[in-house]
Amino acid sequence: MTAPLITFPTPSTAVASTTARLAHITPNWFTTVMGTGIVAVAAAELPIDGPGIRVLGTAMWLLSVVVFLAVSTAFALHWSRHRGCARAYARHETLAHFYGAPAMAAMTVGAGTLLHAAPIMGSTGALLADAVLWTAGTAAGVVTLLVVGAGSLRRPGRGGPAAPTRMMSVVAPMVSASTGALLAAHIADAAAAHLILVISVIMFAASLVAGGATAVAVVGRMVRVGGPRGAAAPTVWIPLGMMGQSVTAAVALGAAYDTSAVHALALGAGGVFAGLAAVTIAVAITVTAGAARRGLPFSMTWWSFTFPVGTCVTGASALGKATGFRALDDIAVIGFVILFAAWAVVATRTITAVSRGDLPAAP
Repeated sequence: MTAPLITFPTPSTAVASTTARLAHITPNWFTTVMGTGIVAVAAAELPIDGPGIRVLGTAMWLLSVVVFLAVSTAFALHWSRHRGCARAYARHETLAHFYGAPAMAAMTVGAGTLLHAAPIMGSTGALLADAVLWTAGTAAGVVTLLVVGAGSLRRPGRGGPAAPTRMMSVVAPMVSASTGALLAAHIADAAAAHLILVISVIMFAASLVAGGATAVAVVGRMVRVGGPRGAAAPTVWIPLGMMGQSVTAAVALGAAYDTSAVHALALGAGGVFAGLAAVTIAVAITVTAGAARRGLPFSMTWWSFTFPVGTCVTGASALGKATGFRALDDIAVIGFVILFAAWAVVATRTITAVSRGDLPAAP
């Protein structure tokens, strides 16, 4: 589904321009935070290290914090000054699913803080910041899963077509699982770490069930009517985020519960999800290539080229470290190069579009 183009006034109309822009700060704007933050997280998880990688990762984390604060402020003003418009967007059959994006944005920035911020704000400060962001993101993700994601499964007709965008409302708990395992590994208090791991396992299971059911509905519709078209075509990459996060979470949780049986089960699950990710990538490339040949207009959906790819990078890094399989390390490094290139292109196009005032507000 392609939403109508929303054209903003030109910057010359200062106050009116700002007001109009705030009216259309929809939750999918948080994908800019997700796409930027995942580059920082992926850089820290790569099987290679060096001053250049560390500087790049830290710079991307700092940028993700700035973007997160900017988008969060704008989104709060959107709800404060344009409540009627905000409620309409919250009831929109497509945009409602993007309420999973603020949750994932918070947890991605939190993970980046834990991985990169210690030299700047101290280990304790970085840990506390991540704990707050993970808790808030997990709570928001659960609410979105129950209200929007599960609601769409119970009432298919009210959730709009079974498009890939539906995955946005069911992926957040899987992000909670992967980032929760990372957070728990840095907590010295055994009881607190265990509690976070238990919550992470629950989040993994909940997202797996809801995500699996949603993916079946999405794939079934794509088989019947074809993939998303036009400006919505890049959303075909969204399900990849579920696969990549599942690999990352499975391996991380398996490492946390350090028993041979759990470890073997986790690696097996990670391998299965990696295989599904490979199939998803093949389908996504095919759909995107077809859309590109017909002319693919820029929209916020282009951010789908970033976060899902980034989760595959973290998944390949985690699986490579756990198995010692060198090819996975190579895949992670190549994937990171592709991720950064995609981010650079999409970020540049976004800045250009915003400056021109003609960015579509919705996929």
